[in-house]
Amino acid sequence: MKRIILIWIILAVLVFALTFSRAKSDAVYCWDGLEVDEPLLQELCGISEEQYLSGDYDPDACPDAYQAVRMIGGCETDWSMVSNITAMVMTGFLMISALFFFARWLVKRWSQ
Repeated sequence: MKRIILIWIILAVLVFALTFSRAKSDAVYCWDGLEVDEPLLQELCGISEEQYLSGDYDPDACPDAYQAVRMIGGCETDWSMVSNITAMVMTGFLMISALFFFARWLVKRWSQ
């Protein structure tokens, strides 16, 4: 019985580690956007950030506007999602383990 419990503990640790590492790489959200240096845009083109970002602005009217605008963005791990995924998989593992131990107990009881 001690050997089975040791195997179960090793499996539980492996399932946890694999689930956590997989969830950490999968539960990532990314975003992108623009950052406008409004004083520089005002100096180069004489327009505000709102005017530049509006759909009415013609980019050919001021070709130097790109100097005042830069792309921003990034990616982050969603740690709450990682913990939820890991908790759900571990709950499933514990439920399957309970079924296994219950079936094993029934087989031993009927075989006696």
